[in-house]
Amino acid sequence: MRLQKFLAQAGIASRRKAEELIKRGEISVNGTIVTRMGLNVEQTDTVTYQGRRVVLENRLLVVLLNKPVAVVSTVRDQFGRTTVMDLLGDHYPLRLYPVGRLDYSSSGLILLTNDGDLTYALTHPKHHLAKTYRVRVSGSLAQSDLDSFARGLVIDGYGTKPCRIRETGRHTYEVVLYEGRNRQIRKMMAVLGFEVLALERRAMGTLTLEGLASGEHRLLSEAEIEILKKEAGG
Repeated sequence: MRLQKFLAQAGIASRRKAEELIKRGEISVNGTIVTRMGLNVEQTDTVTYQGRRVVLENRLLVVLLNKPVAVVSTVRDQFGRTTVMDLLGDHYPLRLYPVGRLDYSSSGLILLTNDGDLTYALTHPKHHLAKTYRVRVSGSLAQSDLDSFARGLVIDGYGTKPCRIRETGRHTYEVVLYEGRNRQIRKMMAVLGFEVLALERRAMGTLTLEGLASGEHRLLSEAEIEILKKEAGG
């Protein structure tokens, strides 16, 4: 098995990120730092990252978490804020990593997994898994605003892809994105002159928050994982 695939399946990083770790000389195989791509490794080889042996676990886990506001979607935080890992505690036996990010001021559905290949499939720009959000803003969007939002807006120097938006209540909208730019909805609303007051991710593909209160989490079934992979194009 190629080293980068080994690292991805062990949950260290996506395959693309694993290649970056190798290039930076952060991976050792049998005591020797490896910096070239294409090296094949076996289960009997000793692969090391950050001073620890990387073990290829037989079981791949995916956890769905309903992230509250004021929780960071990282493994650790330099400012001591609560992380998504703090919410999981010791509930799961394997090391898990967040799939993408949901910003500090937002809430809702986020996945954590030790499957680097799945992380790649869910986060790579070439894949277009639908993500559904409930957004409350500082005013009412006119029809022209809704049309502009759906067609795509220019933020940070690039044009966003077409998306879906519909009004669901006073100053409240459902938005479906097919890409995952940093703070995309907040920036798009700002272009139109509105401030996002609350943002919750309600769904990723067919996965929803049904049955999960804020801060709660659950394991995905094998069937759910297979459906997710198909939806992500992985």
